[in-house]
Amino acid sequence: MAPLHSLLKRQLRRQFGQSVDYPKEVQGLIDAVNEAYWQADGDRNMLERSLELSSQELLTANSEMRAVFHAFPDLCFRLDTAGTILEVKAETEADLYSPSSQLLGRRIQDVPDKNAREKFVQAIARMQQTKSLVSMEYSLTLATETKYFEARLLPLLESQTLVIVRDMTKRKQAEAESQLLQKTALEAGSADSLDTALSIVLRNVCETAGWVFGGAWTPRADGTVLECSVTWHGNAQGVEKFGESSRHITFAPGIGLPGQVWASKQPVWIRDVTRDTNFPRWRDAAEAGLRAGLAFPVMVGGEVVTVIEFFMREPREEDER
Repeated sequence: MAPLHSLLKRQLRRQFGQSVDYPKEVQGLIDAVNEAYWQADGDRNMLERSLELSSQELLTANSEMRAVFHAFPDLCFRLDTAGTILEVKAETEADLYSPSSQLLGRRIQDVPDKNAREKFVQAIARMQQTKSLVSMEYSLTLATETKYFEARLLPLLESQTLVIVRDMTKRKQAEAESQLLQKTALEAGSADSLDTALSIVLRNVCETAGWVFGGAWTPRADGTVLECSVTWHGNAQGVEKFGESSRHITFAPGIGLPGQVWASKQPVWIRDVTRDTNFPRWRDAAEAGLRAGLAFPVMVGGEVVTVIEFFMREPREEDER
């Protein structure tokens, strides 16, 4: 038997204190959850193994069982037969579309997104009919970000339901980025010029990731400054002047967003370009309604051959990915 996982140990200590002698009736459940924790860095088998626990074990109404239930790292809901939320367990309120106190007594089917509502209605009906585990995927816009989730619905005793929700946003983003790279590589590979290839890159990234404006900068033949070779802004309104000013300005190493990337050979993220002291185009950016900016180098043989930049409408902190 693997040693007790540190995360589970901490949760159990909160409920039972420092004692290592846990009630016999929950020891099997503790062992199963502990094993699941150790496998969480792989394919998250913890969820599947936890769901294999019998409904009787999960629903036993004593405080020891409740303590182990709250040791789950995922977002969990306990529902009655109508889908009304009886209990919520969340690591952070940021995982929820409303504060947990406001969710109690409301139906999980009444999530704000119409598509998600329909999926929950169908999933609950299917689970109640089959009396077995049902999985579904849905998305919600929380604050300004669209997040993707997988929900697994498990029937419990007394016509109750356990819903375990896993945030799949990073996985979905990785899949989208992989598809973007494949699509861009295929299209750019058939381009008849560098500018055409760069236009394809700018268009695909902007359309996929939600950037409003993209530009590509290449060193002048004498290697002294960067020049804007191509821009893309689709149907975005109000950015024409910013694009025009970009095409008529050059940047020496270290100057402006492209120049900083050229000199450092590293990506640069600016939360709000209109407030940055090293962004000469700030007036045109403010007029165009552009705020957050990202630029990164394209390297060949250790040298920067192109700097690509993107802008969005709202200020935003750097994306750690």
